[in-house]
Amino acid sequence: MKEDYLGAAGNGFGDWLWQRASAVVLVLTLPFPFILVLCLLGGCLGQAGLLSLLAHPFAKAAHSLLLFAMLTHAYLGLKLIMEDYVPVLALRLPLLLATLAVALGAGAWTLAMIWSW
Repeated sequence: MKEDYLGAAGNGFGDWLWQRASAVVLVLTLPFPFILVLCLLGGCLGQAGLLSLLAHPFAKAAHSLLLFAMLTHAYLGLKLIMEDYVPVLALRLPLLLATLAVALGAGAWTLAMIWSW
């Protein structure tokens, strides 16, 4: 007897797990950009100091991890909404592909900006 816990599509657990993992990464990494902005606005960090801090390879890797987690979390959330509320497959599939294309394009452009500093 086969137990089916994954739903009709068979991939629900994988999407759920990736979204939870990306949420954990977001909780751990998202406060740092806000702290940097507050330090910049508060005057304890100047523009030159901020740029030298962001030029460090560790900061670039952390920024890339934050970007990956953010795009993964957003895409999976939008995918779930579309799968639940767009009943027509002929409309849902192009929407999913367009969402994926926008996420990949935004990610590629942002990675190019991060690593070109």
